[in-house]
Amino acid sequence: MTDATAPQPMDAPAPDPDHADATDTDDVATDAMPSALEGKAEVDPHGLGAAIAKLSTESQDEGFAAFAVLSAFLADGERVDVLVQGRFQGESAAMAATNQRVLIANARQWRADVVEFVFGPTLQVQGWQDDQTAALVVQDDHFTATFDQILDRTTAQQLAAVVRARAESLAP
Repeated sequence: MTDATAPQPMDAPAPDPDHADATDTDDVATDAMPSALEGKAEVDPHGLGAAIAKLSTESQDEGFAAFAVLSAFLADGERVDVLVQGRFQGESAAMAATNQRVLIANARQWRADVVEFVFGPTLQVQGWQDDQTAALVVQDDHFTATFDQILDRTTAQQLAAVVRARAESLAP
């Protein structure tokens, strides 16, 4: 028994006489399909991923958004030497000593705070620590930035040492 209201299959449309038939391949691309991976840039050109891997798991998780903000401000040819995660201006943040400068970026929603300090003779860094966290104050002639609640205290000491060494090497 068949249902008279069931839809019937449709016939294929007739070929359009104004277009080439299916055997004409002049308009068909014979090249391989383009890939988004072609021309792919180096995955970690700034060494940020390697610096993040040296942090504690808690710092890696807490700093995820701040690392992304910081990465957007790294210049071509700039390499991260030491990185810490903590808080800046009350928000989760990352501070990096690179081969060119000190860069601080937080993950404030809608408008991140980003500060840079160029290595020079007036650049200073001072650090404190207790049994749980560390804090760093970075300053030059124009600005002072307080970066606190750093869980990776040893890495904070390394960052301070790198900044001091670079600043002293540029002193007259």
